[in-house]
Amino acid sequence: DRTESPYVCIVNSDCVVRDIGWIRTMGETLLKLRSEGVKMVAPKTNNPRIIGCDAKFEAQQGGQQGGPDIILEGNNYLSMYCFMCHRDLFRKIGFLKEYPYGFFEDEEFAFRMKSHGYKQAVCGKGWIYHEGGCTIKSLWRKNPQSRNVMEKDNRQRCIEDMKVGKP
Repeated sequence: DRTESPYVCIVNSDCVVRDIGWIRTMGETLLKLRSEGVKMVAPKTNNPRIIGCDAKFEAQQGGQQGGPDIILEGNNYLSMYCFMCHRDLFRKIGFLKEYPYGFFEDEEFAFRMKSHGYKQAVCGKGWIYHEGGCTIKSLWRKNPQSRNVMEKDNRQRCIEDMKVGKP
């Protein structure tokens, strides 16, 4: 809490901003959808990773040029390559859990959001280039065991964390 800004935006190191209005449009979407319970938004990307969605959902996003905002329903949730939320979200449900090397913190966080009645959405007009996997692939080459930790151990930890956190 070193800033007075009410909003937080987190961006992975393998994202490249190519749309100068990306952050403004995410903020506008967050404000526009707050009455529908949306507390987190992400821009569209070349490398969509909306977990739990199918090809039909991906196609609905439209191209880089724009499209409708999409509120995620059911078991769909954002892969947190880039997202914006109100700072109060962390005060109400806590910050992201730290899993060794990463993976599954987004699923666990989405679970906590949903258990509090909060939703996530894709900003139809925001866009960011996401290389996807750059850091992870390098880590896996240097430390092959890290992949097992990320994919298996962290998955199990996520499942256990969600069991403990059930409302």
